[in-house]
Amino acid sequence: MEYIKAILYRKLNPSDFKKMYDIDKPETGGGQTYIDATGITTEEFAKFSTGGRTIPSTYVGDDRPSFVIDVSVLGNRKIHQEIEFEPRHNRKNYKISRQNLKHKHPAWSPDNNFPEPDFENDPDFSNVTENLTIYILKTSTNSYYAGFFDVDILPDNWPDGIGLEKLFEEERRGVIFIEREIPFQNSSDNPFMIDELIAEDNVDGIDISKISDDKIEYDNDDVSFEIPTNITDIVVETQPPEVSIRKKSSQPRKYRPVKRDYVKSNKNKKIAGDTGEQIILAIEKQKLNDFGRDDLSEKVNWDSKDKGDGLGYDILSYDILPNGEEKEIFIEVKTTTGSINKPFDVSINEVEFSQEHSDSFYIYRVYSLSSDCSKVKYYKIAGSIPENFNLIPTSFQANKK
Repeated sequence: MEYIKAILYRKLNPSDFKKMYDIDKPETGGGQTYIDATGITTEEFAKFSTGGRTIPSTYVGDDRPSFVIDVSVLGNRKIHQEIEFEPRHNRKNYKISRQNLKHKHPAWSPDNNFPEPDFENDPDFSNVTENLTIYILKTSTNSYYAGFFDVDILPDNWPDGIGLEKLFEEERRGVIFIEREIPFQNSSDNPFMIDELIAEDNVDGIDISKISDDKIEYDNDDVSFEIPTNITDIVVETQPPEVSIRKKSSQPRKYRPVKRDYVKSNKNKKIAGDTGEQIILAIEKQKLNDFGRDDLSEKVNWDSKDKGDGLGYDILSYDILPNGEEKEIFIEVKTTTGSINKPFDVSINEVEFSQEHSDSFYIYRVYSLSSDCSKVKYYKIAGSIPENFNLIPTSFQANKK
């Protein structure tokens, strides 16, 4: 498993931003092309850059070396470029060399949704740089990934309690070395893969080498899953996650374009969803077999497959009550390769059906789904969806007033 070991970060200022787009560059050429790295020591750069190479100093009287690392774009390791940390001549601090328009790292370019100058509405670039921060992750395999964020508080899907709060405090630059084992996932939305089970039980966690890319719901590579014949012996039922409340950002929402392959995303989500439903179908059949009710096990049915979508649930199954009587139940399965806290989408059909059948409706949340299903887990919650989950509108249907 690959873990996140360190984060080097630097909040940008308007001067940095202008350098990255060659704004105010002298017509005769030249000018500064670096981003200053004041506040990060030689020792910290050396510790952070162990996966790269060292270049001896050429300055007389200054024996500080330069450090060069090969850095991939977070979310797409096929795109990578070297970054050099170089000591500034006659200064105590280092710099991130050659980050102008032509040479800057591709993670910090418009092709990766990095902000562009808005000369009309933000001529001094104070708004765009208010929270804009670039960072580089180092993993336990001595691999490096570059990304950026543009918020003033810890994102909801990033873990707290491991020191990431420093990214949003004081001068907002430095290096954070992480002692805990935080699994890495190659996603620009959330590179930190952690759930309470990993933190509390110290289990091996998810085999990241086998997991499908969960970036913006599978819009990257094709996914496939192989369900072993003994899946009911492998899958682990857990408790639902505890409610986590975080403050919301006081900053206005920023609107930026995102390039996404919706055809591939929808295809992959369907594959993952079908896999989760197959797993829960097997679990429900085995549950009834264990009760000695083979007759009911044979009646468990994958209704959304056989009858079609739109029913408001996926699987028709049965519970055995304490008095031995059987009870028909309706199960909606939600599946992700992500962690236990990853939100999921629900339709109005599912919400209304769960309210109409609240005494017999269940959500089964399948998570940590990997290609070989070796680490898959799930939790279940009985009752209507609005009763158990906070619902956030993400799209609307509009009719003319």
